[in-house]
Amino acid sequence: MAFCGYLAAVFLCLEAVRRNEPALAEQFRRRALVTAVVSGALAAAGIPLLASASPTLTGQLLHQALPLVALSVAGGAASIATLLRRRYGLARVAATAAVSGVVAGWGVAQYPVLVAPGLTVSAAAAPASTLPVTLLVLVAGFAVTVPPLVLLFRTFGAGLPGRGAGRARISYPPR
Repeated sequence: MAFCGYLAAVFLCLEAVRRNEPALAEQFRRRALVTAVVSGALAAAGIPLLASASPTLTGQLLHQALPLVALSVAGGAASIATLLRRRYGLARVAATAAVSGVVAGWGVAQYPVLVAPGLTVSAAAAPASTLPVTLLVLVAGFAVTVPPLVLLFRTFGAGLPGRGAGRARISYPPR
């Protein structure tokens, strides 16, 4: 949950700036900085706890997945630095790298086991005969969802300055 709050706050900083709401961007910036520190502390605190609960997984996390752990640390530090400089576009990239490093690192550390103690990737795999059906459903899903998304982003400008036929404006009553 902390990572979700962290990503949301970072992403909403740039959206607030794009919508010309600097006070709101500043609120999201403060929240992003706090949740960045909390998320980093939770991730760091999790390693010793994991070491006592699963030494094997910890060993794999700190050996096989070490590049992804390093990516996460570097992304977290970079996102804090870019948030402090109010470089919200770069902060998005760095925050995404930080969270992706944690998630991918966990997967790499656990591979080939999906669920301990013994459900492996090959044991959980579906039969090869299901692959064509899965591909067909995936293509059909894209055919149904992509056109409305394109229309939505064109209508509302995808949050980019100077894009879109109209931009939704929300009026709030004065305080």
